[in-house]
Amino acid sequence: EISGVSERVLHASWSSPAFGKLGSKDRVVWGGGDGFVYAYEPKPVMDEGEGFEILKELWRYDANPPEYREKDGEPIKYATFRGPSEVIGTTVIHNDHVYAIIGQDPEHGDGVGMLSCLDAGGKPVWTFKDVGRSISTLSIADGLVYAAEYDGDLHCLDAKTGKSHWKHETFSRIWGSTLAAD
Repeated sequence: EISGVSERVLHASWSSPAFGKLGSKDRVVWGGGDGFVYAYEPKPVMDEGEGFEILKELWRYDANPPEYREKDGEPIKYATFRGPSEVIGTTVIHNDHVYAIIGQDPEHGDGVGMLSCLDAGGKPVWTFKDVGRSISTLSIADGLVYAAEYDGDLHCLDAKTGKSHWKHETFSRIWGSTLAAD
């Protein structure tokens, strides 16, 4: 089945796909412009209805909590502080888990974000909402996740539990990704 993500894109698709092992299986994981994280089988299969090869979707996860998409039964407008976001940074595969953070085009300003840790089947292990929008790729090293918010805050969380270890204000916008070294 074709994912249909192009019909749900909020603004643009920004994220690069990641390739790695989830469980014992090779997977392609991608953060969509609709705010969902997708996992695909890496070997293309023929879509009989369309007549071309596709990557078979294995699962998808909405990286936006429901309250970012809808309030009182009405959709929340995109590009507003409380509205839904895309996955802009590359999803990260680490120790049989997938990590993703949401954000929007920097021209839309600050807003609510969320960082998610998913198991190999696309189910949330933990989520962290005390973070703003991000356009950066996460870093993971020594059991810690490092996340940069567009508004300038850096976060360090436990990769297994999502518990916050610290938050550092840089007093400047962050357009780049974190890097863990040494």
